[in-house]
Parts: sequence; C-alpha cells; structure tokens
Amino acid sequence: MDEQNHLPNLKVPFLLLGYTLRQSLFVISEVIEKVENLALNPDELLESNIFFQTSSLEYFYSKIDLLKKDLLTKATKNARERAEKILPLPSMLNF
Repeated sequence: MDEQNHLPNLKVPFLLLGYTLRQSLFVISEVIEKVENLALNPDELLESNIFFQTSSLEYFYSKIDLLKKDLLTKATKNARERAEKILPLPSMLNF
C-alpha cells in the first residue's frame, strides 16, 4: 500500500505560524505563599515570555486529622464556656 494514500490531499498552500500547547501543572509545596503569589500574579513568568493562565487553585492539607482533633478540642472548650455563661453551675458542681 502506498503511504501517500494516508496523507491529506492539500490543494491550497498554507503557512504554519505556530503551535498552541496546553499543559497542566501540579505543584506540591509547603511554601504556599510563593505558589499562591505566582499563580495569582504571573508577571515574573510573563517577563520571560511564559504565558500562564490559572483556572483554579486547590489546597490540600496533609495533616487534616491533627487539625480536626485540635478544632474539636477547641470547639468543645468554647461550647462549655458559652454554656456556663448562659447557665452558670453552682460552685459545688463546677468541674
């Protein structure tokens, strides 16, 4: 089989001006401020002729279990303090 049969039959000449490349970039870093600043203010990249478009920023916290425990502890303490202000316990029952 002739390879030319698989090529497009172009009858009109054309000029190729360039390509568009789209690529996803995932950044994993503990320096959140720098990554966030680069994504929200890509001026440094533009100065180097790198065009940068952000579609969304997503944040993942790897120590979420520790954070949940800490938040629950603080919330419980806060709830108790608020409850005591609403309905103070007699001093003999106060823990």
